[in-house]
Amino acid sequence: MTREQKDQLEKSKKELKDYIYDKKWVDERLEDIKERRGLIDKITHTLSDMPKGSPKVQDSQAESLVALIDLTDEMENYLKELRIKQINIENKINKLSQPYKNILYFRYIRGYNLTEVANEIEAEYDYTRKLHGAALIKYAQLGDNNG
Repeated sequence: MTREQKDQLEKSKKELKDYIYDKKWVDERLEDIKERRGLIDKITHTLSDMPKGSPKVQDSQAESLVALIDLTDEMENYLKELRIKQINIENKINKLSQPYKNILYFRYIRGYNLTEVANEIEAEYDYTRKLHGAALIKYAQLGDNNG
């Protein structure tokens, strides 16, 4: 394998791994937003049951709501960027033949580990691991042409 091919392989691995890490980061952030919304809903319910809330409490609640809206907007933009990455990766994966297509799809788009991928394609783990390496090489050979 030439130095250029090795560099392209490393770049492709990074692209696929970055996608997985970004996807996990988004999942965690969405869970955080969900928890914050639950807390704000609880606070809102408690305050609405009180006879009168002080302006300081209402201001604090408003600030929390604004922060949540900002965080939600930020996540929405990040999700749009992540979706574009996913489409580009899927377009490249779709150019491969089977079983490489399934291996990379299950591993990087669905986020399965290699044991789970082996179960999905009904193959032995060691064979799947070797196919995964070959699939990465084939993916890297597609270069930067994203669709």
